[in-house]
Amino acid sequence: MKTIYGPDGKPVNLAALTKYKAQTVQVDKSESVASGLTPGRLASILADAKSGDEAAFFTLAEEMEERNLHLISELGKRKRAVKGLEITVESGSTNANHVRHAEEVGQILKTPAFKRCIMDLLDGIGKSRSVVEMRWETGAKWKPVGFEWRDPRLFRYVNGDVHRLVDNNQTQPLEPFRYIVHRPTIKTGQPITSSIAFLAAFYYMANAYGYRDWLSFIESYDQPYRLGRYDAGASDEDVDTLRRAVANIGTDCGAILPRGMDLDFIDIKRPNQGDVYKQFVLDLREQLSIAILGQCSTTMDGGSYGQAYVLNEIRRDILESDADELGDTLEQYLVRPYVDANYGPQDRYPSVSIPVPDAEDLEKLANALSLLVPIGLRVDEAVIRERMGLPAPEEGAVLLGVTAPASKDKKPKSLALNRLSSPPSGEEDGIYDDGFSRVLDPKLATIQAALDGASSYEGFMERITEILASDPNDDLVKSLGLMLIKARGLGNANV
Repeated sequence: MKTIYGPDGKPVNLAALTKYKAQTVQVDKSESVASGLTPGRLASILADAKSGDEAAFFTLAEEMEERNLHLISELGKRKRAVKGLEITVESGSTNANHVRHAEEVGQILKTPAFKRCIMDLLDGIGKSRSVVEMRWETGAKWKPVGFEWRDPRLFRYVNGDVHRLVDNNQTQPLEPFRYIVHRPTIKTGQPITSSIAFLAAFYYMANAYGYRDWLSFIESYDQPYRLGRYDAGASDEDVDTLRRAVANIGTDCGAILPRGMDLDFIDIKRPNQGDVYKQFVLDLREQLSIAILGQCSTTMDGGSYGQAYVLNEIRRDILESDADELGDTLEQYLVRPYVDANYGPQDRYPSVSIPVPDAEDLEKLANALSLLVPIGLRVDEAVIRERMGLPAPEEGAVLLGVTAPASKDKKPKSLALNRLSSPPSGEEDGIYDDGFSRVLDPKLATIQAALDGASSYEGFMERITEILASDPNDDLVKSLGLMLIKARGLGNANV
């Protein structure tokens, strides 16, 4: 096999990649950072992280996700949205070798081991970076078969690049072909600041304070104020006794006081001030949702379907960005190493894309079809099945559908037995005369032309709106009204 060189120009030791690298630095996971977090302590942690001392920040980022259910939920939505997309691999050209490279890479990306590591790579959204170590397997081909997430505290940014810690102070560049490093771009600036944890740290701390104050309010809510009185000559011991009684009577429901001391309960009517704490916490949640998902209405107040659909387009921008960045990461750290290890350097490599499918309002489409199809609009059933994701029914399958109307020569069940078996010839068909077809056919032709010339559902609906606004419907309304009157009269006669 030819010697393979890494990005640093040094030969790659492929044999060493068959085992995970031994960790020379141990992470202390026993010390908490989030407990008792104060504004001063938080400012110090963030400043240290920007100056290169990142350990406390990554500990805080981990604890933020563990202690704030809303934060972990919103981050999970963003990660799972990317994980649920289909990864596609395209060859660098139509060359047979390039096509084979793409097929082999695609097989690796479909393995369960790799699928599990997608969430690990997306951990970088919350923490600015995520490092996954690969374990390679040799045989007919060199290929990565193991993917293990590594604690971000085992690495450090050095001049914008990720280096591995070899002891508490020394670092070295990452070994080529061994690691996948995912660094999402949340914002421009120092790499450590491009993370949800860095941006949301203050909101996390404020949320903790808000909950603490809210719990204190709930504990004392609707309880009367307790006022103790003692004589001027009371001893210090008597005063301490009274103080303990005032403090504990809310839970003990009783107290013993020296003679001459009084304990009064003052009931003060006050509004429900707890709404202040509740609104404060909810506002903080909204800010977190905006930072993570780009919107908050669908997660906080429910909102209407139309509102959720519009706001989903805002989330789409973030989703597309996350998907593109993950694809770029895989190309750099997995695709190129695999191809180089097996086929040597190439002029073109497979590309990885994670497309986001177009969102479609199926309810709006169904409503439009229910209005247009009954009046003659012709639509290809296969197209609608594809748009709705419904396969064609197999032969013999139980089908859902509307029962076909009875033929005209069949006696309706609602007719009386002593009535004529059928109305006079042309009686029922007469309700469809009166020029209704003459009025409707030109309008249907205009609608059909709009459909044939539309390139999208939205464009078709815009054209329909223009047609209805510019074309008066007086003749159509008159014909429909006359038809309804005749239908009603014939219906009354048939009862």
